[in-house]
This record gives sequence, C-alpha cells and structure tokens, in this order.
Amino acid sequence: MRAKPLALFFLGIIFFCLLVYFGLNITEQGLRELMALEDPPQALRLGTQEGRLIIVFAGKKYSIPYGFFLKKLFQSFLPAGL
Repeated sequence: MRAKPLALFFLGIIFFCLLVYFGLNITEQGLRELMALEDPPQALRLGTQEGRLIIVFAGKKYSIPYGFFLKKLFQSFLPAGL
C-alpha cells in the first residue's frame, strides 16, 4: 500500500524533469530560429563519447564516466556490426 504513493512521487519527479528538458529545448529552438543561429544547441544536450556520458547545460560541458552496465546498455542501442 505504501509503494503506490512512492511510485507516484518518483513518476512526478520524472515528469517534471521531462517537462523542463522539453521546455528548454523548445525555447532554445525558437530563439535559434528567430536569431538564425547555426551552432549546436547549448541549453541542454545529452550524448555519449568514449565511455562517458556528455551533458551540455547552459553552454558548459560535463562529462560523467559510466560503468560496465551502462556501457552495455548504450551499446545495445547501436546497430549490429558497429
């Protein structure tokens, strides 16, 4: 019975994070179109590179190494043969 409020709490946190993420991206895309900028987005961007999770937030680049489990997870999304 206690798991339901806890699950709703975490779903609320996830929903809020997604709302902020998409809100930042939509706002930045609109500003980029108005200003005719060609640079890659800087508000919030996620990516992987050489065993690290790359997060670009507000123009600053953060690099977080990920372990074996996440490495396998990211590799599972790549097409076979790469």
